[in-house]
Amino acid sequence: MLGRRSRILILTAILATAVLGLIVHHLQNVAGGMGGRISTPKLAWLLYTVLVWGLLCPILAFEPLIRRPFRALAGGFAALMWIRTLAEFPMLYTWKNWRPPYGMIHDLVCALVLVVGLWISRARWWPPRARSDRWMLAFTLVLVSGVLLECVYAGLFYRAVAGATTGEHGLWFADPHDLRFRFINQLTLICDVALYGFLAAFLAAAFRAPRAAAQ
Repeated sequence: MLGRRSRILILTAILATAVLGLIVHHLQNVAGGMGGRISTPKLAWLLYTVLVWGLLCPILAFEPLIRRPFRALAGGFAALMWIRTLAEFPMLYTWKNWRPPYGMIHDLVCALVLVVGLWISRARWWPPRARSDRWMLAFTLVLVSGVLLECVYAGLFYRAVAGATTGEHGLWFADPHDLRFRFINQLTLICDVALYGFLAAFLAAAFRAPRAAAQ
């Protein structure tokens, strides 16, 4: 399902994400960076979104061995996430006016785009007889689940901090020692295990699946 170039890019993306994890952990939990301390489950979730939404999806979008509708959905989803990143960073670190509902609205738009895209393109891949089609369908549905899950996280966090996500002392991350975030961290841990488990299975299948021409 994946060509040599995509495999190399994915391995590079995994390495880069691991390095990013070390940097974020140091900035937030050692250097006292803006946004507060970050728990291990929340750091794992952040790295998952960077790896899968920001890096893996663009790689899949340019993989010629994947059927075109799935490539288009992966690419469109990645574009939406990169646009959000470009908007969110200055709102967090420069203007300091980021609020979780902004991200929640964006997540719902992304979920809608994916679901509508699957429905419109269904004649191209349904029923998903090819192994690669089954995996890409599952991958796309997990993307939908992921953005909906992020909506839940954002809503719970926004309520836990009573809206205090703006200004010089705004909180963006769940402190592992703050009782307000205990349930959020526990829920995130459970979901991390499921998401990383699927990601491992997906990549294992993609790296060993026999090649088939995309349509």
